Amino acid sequence: MSVINEINPLAMSGVYVIYGNAGGIYEKDGEYGTSHLMEHMVCHNYDDLRDTFQENGIQANAYTSCDIVVFHITGLTSRVEPLAKEFVARITGGVRDHITEEMFETEKKTVLQEYGDTFSDPIACGMLNGIRKIFGGYAAIGRRQDVENFTFDDFKRVYEERFRKPNLVVYVGPTGINFNGIEFAEGAGQILCPPVYSENRTIELEPSPAVDRNFITCFSKLVCTREDSLAMKIACRMLSSGLNSPLYQEIREKRGLSYFSIGDVERMGSVVIPMFCAATDKDKTAELIDVYDMVFGDLDKYLTEERFNLCLNFAKITKEKNTVLRYENYDDFIVKALGYALDDDELETLTFDRVKDVAARYLSPSQICKYTN
Repeated sequence: MSVINEINPLAMSGVYVIYGNAGGIYEKDGEYGTSHLMEHMVCHNYDDLRDTFQENGIQANAYTSCDIVVFHITGLTSRVEPLAKEFVARITGGVRDHITEEMFETEKKTVLQEYGDTFSDPIACGMLNGIRKIFGGYAAIGRRQDVENFTFDDFKRVYEERFRKPNLVVYVGPTGINFNGIEFAEGAGQILCPPVYSENRTIELEPSPAVDRNFITCFSKLVCTREDSLAMKIACRMLSSGLNSPLYQEIREKRGLSYFSIGDVERMGSVVIPMFCAATDKDKTAELIDVYDMVFGDLDKYLTEERFNLCLNFAKITKEKNTVLRYENYDDFIVKALGYALDDDELETLTFDRVKDVAARYLSPSQICKYTN
């Protein structure tokens, strides 16, 4: 892979350096969560550009997901373009001299603080523990002991192995940029931790925060293939997106069981996992589970053609907005370029019958499993 130049008529630009061989599904046992630590450390390669970015109104940031690490800058084209090549060169140019072992240990403490903050949230804790227990994955956040045991020498080794060569550099702006001299990795790495359903998995979970509520997550046992992923996302939105959605109406408006109701897909490479979740008082847990059983047990009632048209139109409008704000909404063409799931080009041909068929296969009561914190 190499450079993608996305033409954006607005006077706003973005530069994105993408690694498709990092993140939870590409990490081996003993290194879960270390892509996230690598992300933090690699950002120190442009420490001396922070003042320059700020005075030019440029936002610099990075993130790690289950299947990708991205470093990016965004801002006015006139400010971003003069710094674009230097930013990419800093990310890919090796560990800089000012990055010391003391700096590494300090950053590792920060990542472990973020880890603790994440699992102190009962909602996040429930979702992440559910993914561990049901699918055996550690997501982007990883496993505490693996991050603790990662050393400064490990950081330098992994940088050379996986961060010298990005899979992709994307520039969004009114013109293209030629990033001469950048070497690129060919394709993504080997998936070492694919999501695989198991009923009786033995795996280390993080302790749930002491709260007087239960958090319930419903997963489909079937990992959704790339071909079915867009239809699955629309089906999840039909059931749980918006104040008028069936699950929100049943859970909150009619029964007062939970402040929120979430339903969406979690992408892991070229597959997605459908999940739905809500929290309720412990003595209301059975009633909340009954609501999920009722909805998944009668999908024909809740997946109506009216809901399909509404959610499909919303998706099309979102795609149109993302085209206008191309410098901000870059995930769609990154995912497409890497060959991952959720190709929104299929929105134009997606049908109600197709969505119902996919929902029936993945969201039937026999395919739904529930995790309670």
